[in-house]
Amino acid sequence: MSASKKVLVSILVTLGVIALVSCGGSKGDYEKAVSELDKTKAELAQAKAKMADMEKSLDEVRAQLKSQAGKPSPAEKPAVAAATEKEATDCRAKVESLTKENSSLKALVAKLKAEYAELQKKLGGATQQLPSGLPK
Repeated sequence: MSASKKVLVSILVTLGVIALVSCGGSKGDYEKAVSELDKTKAELAQAKAKMADMEKSLDEVRAQLKSQAGKPSPAEKPAVAAATEKEATDCRAKVESLTKENSSLKALVAKLKAEYAELQKKLGGATQQLPSGLPK
C-alpha cells in the first residue's frame, strides 16, 4: 500500500473510532433512560388500573340509578306521601259511596221482587218465572 492509502485508512479508522465513541451515550445515561421508561410504564399501568376501577364504579352507579328510576328522592318523599295519602282518602270515599249505592240498589231490587210477587198473587196465582234479566 502506498503511503497516502495508509494515511487515508488510518484517518478513516480514527474517524470510525471517534464516531463510535462519541455517538453512543454513556452507559449511565442509557440506564437512566431505561429507568425512566420503566417508571413511566409502571405509572401508565397504575393509571390504567385506576381508570378501570373508576369505570367499574361508574357502571355500578349507573345501575343503581336505573334501579332507583321512578323512586322518589328523600326530598320528594313527603310530597309523594301526601299525594298517596290524598289518593287513598279519595279511594276510600269512592268505596264508601259505591257501598251505599250498592246497598240502596239491593233494597230496591228486594222491593221490586216483593211487588212482583204481590202482582202475581193479585193475578190469581198464576205462576210465572221471573224474567231472566233480573238479579236473584
